[in-house]
Amino acid sequence: MALPAERAAKRAKLDGQRLSDELTEAQSDYEKTREELRRAYEADVRDEGFIQFLTTTMQNAHSRIQAILTAQSEQSEVPVTVEKNTQTTNEVGNMARQVGNMVLQMSAVRPISADADRTRKRSRWGSDVSKHFQLPDGELVCSVLSHMYADTMIQAHEWCQSKGWGSPFPAVAEHIVPESQPGAAAAFGLEVCDPCNGLPLLKHIELMYQEGKLSIMPSGQPTDANGVELVVHVSQRFHGEAVQYIQDRTPPRQIPKDPDVKVYIGNRRHRLTWGDLHEKTFRMSTPPSMRSLYQKAKMAGEQTHKHGGGIPNPTLEENFVNFL
Repeated sequence: MALPAERAAKRAKLDGQRLSDELTEAQSDYEKTREELRRAYEADVRDEGFIQFLTTTMQNAHSRIQAILTAQSEQSEVPVTVEKNTQTTNEVGNMARQVGNMVLQMSAVRPISADADRTRKRSRWGSDVSKHFQLPDGELVCSVLSHMYADTMIQAHEWCQSKGWGSPFPAVAEHIVPESQPGAAAAFGLEVCDPCNGLPLLKHIELMYQEGKLSIMPSGQPTDANGVELVVHVSQRFHGEAVQYIQDRTPPRQIPKDPDVKVYIGNRRHRLTWGDLHEKTFRMSTPPSMRSLYQKAKMAGEQTHKHGGGIPNPTLEENFVNFL
């Protein structure tokens, strides 16, 4: 007849074998799903549901691996086994981070052409973005220009009143990852209509951003009580061209006969060009999604050679780390 200690040892051995088998299965599921996700991105799959399914499956497998390793450590009476499990846990964690970086690098958005009706149909989206970024009176004001040229917000007050505008920098709610390309956001559990995937931008800036002629990236300065610091990059070809007011709503806005945007530098009015915005920084108290910004910056970096260069490559290590 087996003694109680022998029975306990036998049960522990069986439990240990079961956990080992489950660990092997979970690791296999993780590797298979990771490879399938990699192939999906290489093939530029745009099925949001499929990408989300693979991502969730991979995350679940990772959670199972961690839970099994924890259970093994709790059962083990041999220190070296605990040490080995700890090492394996660290390896799994590193693997998860590598996969996350891989997906971030492989996710892609495509430039989109101007569509005058697209923004007009998104009043609810604009309202959500306004609430997310806590904009005054619910009015969308361009995040870029209102910070870079804060004095103009005050000095152009009477001019705005004469036009029936709330500010000299009226904005539309721009989807960073385009609404028509949800797959690029789905891998991270983001939805394209999540307000953190939005930026309030002047209509002309929105169009340049959509086409990959302009990029917005984190500057690398640490986020603080004043929010995140972002930097604008504009392709070289457009530096001498004026930033303009473009019709952005229905009913139509009263656009000046001279559509060039004017800003105040001291007491002098200045015709704003794209070169004025290049490599200039601005702050947002509520940060947008860094993952969305990265994907858009990657697209702009790939497009900039068509327009004389000027936009940095966000995949380079010194730039990529600013998005993490």
